[in-house]
Amino acid sequence: MAQWFTGLPYDIVRNLRMSVYGLVVGGPSGHYWHQFLEACILPKRPTSRAAVVCKLLVDQLLFAPVSTIMLFAALEAMKGTPEQIPLVIQEKLWPTMKANWVVWPLANFIAFRFLHQDVRILYANIVGILWCAYVSLMFYAKPQQLPDIRDALP
Repeated sequence: MAQWFTGLPYDIVRNLRMSVYGLVVGGPSGHYWHQFLEACILPKRPTSRAAVVCKLLVDQLLFAPVSTIMLFAALEAMKGTPEQIPLVIQEKLWPTMKANWVVWPLANFIAFRFLHQDVRILYANIVGILWCAYVSLMFYAKPQQLPDIRDALP
């Protein structure tokens, strides 16, 4: 999807990198992270205001930056340029986190407050399709061309 937005020719290797990461790291870590949140944060009152706020804060202040760093590091390593990891993180982590904070707090609020935990991962995966497209654009953009999520908002 990200490649389609740019209008550049389709790059199967780029697609495979994102797919491998999602299959091996992104999907499983998101699954177990949500299980952890449900088990450890007010499990007897999972949709209470306190539980939702706590889950949002822990997710956005801990999991979001760590998972973004892991993604950038893995993609750079798969490109064969692991020495670039610190530079990529330095250039792209903050803009990506700002975009993350536009999308995921609201998406997760809806999930934590209104959706049964059995369908939360499916819901997160649907939101994640668009998010992964944005992150792919962010990762493969040159520093002067970093996308701003506000450009995609109506």
